[in-house]
This record gives sequence, C-alpha cells and structure tokens, in this order.
Amino acid sequence: MNSRKAPRIQRTSKIPINTLEERVLQSMFSEYDRVAIEAEFGTGYSGCRVLRVRPIESGGAAHRPELVKIGPIALINEEWRAYDSLVRTTLPRIAWVTSAPMLAPDSDWGGIRYELVGAGIFEVHSFSQYYPQADTEDILWVLQKRLFPVMSRSWWLANRPDSAFQFQTDYDHLLPVNLMISATEPLPDSLVQVISPFKRSEVEANIGAKVTLQDFLIVELDAEKGQLTLNHPEALEDRPFDSFRIRIEGLSEVDRFREGSVIEPLYGVVTDTRHSMLLDQSRKTLGEYVNLSAK
Repeated sequence: MNSRKAPRIQRTSKIPINTLEERVLQSMFSEYDRVAIEAEFGTGYSGCRVLRVRPIESGGAAHRPELVKIGPIALINEEWRAYDSLVRTTLPRIAWVTSAPMLAPDSDWGGIRYELVGAGIFEVHSFSQYYPQADTEDILWVLQKRLFPVMSRSWWLANRPDSAFQFQTDYDHLLPVNLMISATEPLPDSLVQVISPFKRSEVEANIGAKVTLQDFLIVELDAEKGQLTLNHPEALEDRPFDSFRIRIEGLSEVDRFREGSVIEPLYGVVTDTRHSMLLDQSRKTLGEYVNLSAK
C-alpha cells in the first residue's frame, strides 16, 4: 500500500477547480509535493479544461511547467487514441504527451499531460487570448509565417502533392462568396469595372458597381435559381489556388453553361459583398442591441 501523501494543489482565486479536478491532478503528479496552477487556457474543443501547471518537489525545486487537460475519461481516452495514431509520429516535440491518461480514484474523470512548446522557456498564451488584442496583419503573420509552415507540411497537407498552404484556398469555402452579382445586359466598357481572378488584388467593387466578369471558372451551377458560382481557373485542380468566389444570379438559359468551363464575359451589378453579407448575418444572430461598428 502506498502511504505517500497526495500533493497539495496551489490554486488562485482566478482559477477555481472542484474537488474532482483536484483529485485528477493529484493522481497525475503523485510523485511531487505540490502542484501550482499558473494559468487556464479555456476549454478544449472536447469541453475539457486546459491548465498550465508547475510540479514542485518536497525540497522546493520547481520543474518546468506542463499543460494538462482534465475531463471525462471517455473524452480523455479518445484524445489519447487520436494523439497516438495521428499526432505522435507526425508532430514530434510540438504536441508531446508525456504519459498515458491518469484516472482519478473512484471516478470517471481523468487527465492527460502535454509538454509545452519550447519546453516552458517562453511565456505561452492561447491563440484565443492573443487574437482579440492583435491587429489583422499580426494575426496573419503568426498564422502564415509561424504556425502553418511548421505544422502543415507534416500534418494536414501531408497527403497533398503541393504542400504550400494557401489562406484563400483552404478557408474561403467557410465564408460567404466575395461578391454577389445581378446579371444585366452588356454595358459600354467605359461604364464597367473588369473583374478577373488574375487581378484579384485590384478588386474593390462596392455595392452598385457595374462590372464585367471574365476568365472565371464555373464551379457550381443552379439551373433552378439561375445562378452560377465562379472561381479561379485552378479551382478544380488538386493544388492550392488564389480563391475568389463570385455568384452571379438572374441569368437566362443557364443550361447553356457547363461546370468546369471558363466563362465568356458576363455583365452585372454588385448587390452584395462578403463584408455586407457577414454584417447582415451578424445582425440577425446578435440582434439589434449589439453595435457592430464598435471596436
């Protein structure tokens, strides 16, 4: 029988934990005298709690901090299996589980220990803490220059022939289309703005702008609604591309078009932008009492 005294859990008023969570920590760090809870990173995607803790020996020697995740043992075991099969051999030293899950005595709750990136040398913040106080340019730099180059090649892009990560390609489908266009008859060139996927950086079309669309690929066709969804000509190829989706509606004889073909010039008026559609969705979701123009 092990008579070793359970480690004492040092916690702050800002990070309350219940008795069950405390027992999990004591089980995970049973060889130490104390466990200091230093920070909480919010809930994990599974609903578990994520804490940064520092184990301390009986003589007062503090070890480097670790990340622990605490929750129902079924979720913890699921994460352990996913880590073992998908992460352990592809992201070494980035996401490193130091031991198998530990179960609190006489309970169905457990925990898992992760080594911190950088071995605890640097102050670690969660991305959810970082992005509300960062500029858009800084967020893009962190994602494109730090996170994606390190993780993508050996993880989510490992099965793609071209492993370059394209922000537009991989996230664009989660957002509304960039422009909604109402089809019109051809207009004089002097009255329209030409929009091409090869000159996407020059596009600043506002609602009401008269435009000519050219060089786009048809990626979706809805004959019932008289709509075409257009994108970059490389959209159907198995490689990253500079995605820029446009939906044009009010077309007659839609059956004359074919998915996968490049359009002849089409004419129309901008009725919505991605920004205006996101604002409209936010208003419907949050209600009239939320000021969307506030910082």
